[in-house]
Amino acid sequence: HLFLIGCIGVSGKTKWDVLDGVVRRLFKEYIIHVDPVSQLGLNSDSVLGYSIGEIKRSNTSETPELLPCGYL
Repeated sequence: HLFLIGCIGVSGKTKWDVLDGVVRRLFKEYIIHVDPVSQLGLNSDSVLGYSIGEIKRSNTSETPELLPCGYL
């Protein structure tokens, strides 16, 4: 299932590792909001991937050729 849990601003200088970290932090904040006591048993490592434009980014994918803004 796909779920939109937030939006992130991406500048022309945002690098993939920075975006990966922001996505994980956003997910962590979301699960703390949904379940402040046990976070549904999840953490930031529970993020398997995300989409940005036409790119589907996963934990095992190689770094795309362009910076994230190139796919928006």
